[in-house]
Amino acid sequence: MGFEINMPDDLYDDLIRKADDDTLKSIVDGVSPELVKSVKSAMSTKIKHPGESKLVSSIKATKAKVAKTDAVISFVRPTGTDSTRSDTGGKRTTPIRNMEKAIYMNYGTVNELARPWLEPAVNNSEKKIQEAIQREFERRCLE
Repeated sequence: MGFEINMPDDLYDDLIRKADDDTLKSIVDGVSPELVKSVKSAMSTKIKHPGESKLVSSIKATKAKVAKTDAVISFVRPTGTDSTRSDTGGKRTTPIRNMEKAIYMNYGTVNELARPWLEPAVNNSEKKIQEAIQREFERRCLE
């Protein structure tokens, strides 16, 4: 699961020319909360039972890093595990990772219809993220 932010060419060119890796990492870290907020909002509209609210609260952003491809990346994803069985309210014998629950929710399973949250989160946040990147870039590189 993932997506990329499409940036206007002029902003992308400015970022490449004027920002070093540390600045780019701080820009990505600075805009990650906006994406976390959007993912939580989109996912919370798909909640069917109380056990899934823990899934929403587990959404976190990783610290930005430079990937092998030289891209500066951060992951926004569910973290941790859940040991509560939603169907019986009892304890699971094996905890399930929240990332798995998020995938099942988004894409569905043989027994459960998909409740897409990823695409709405991306669509609702892309413009905000672009604007936040622009603001962070101007604050860090043009002052």
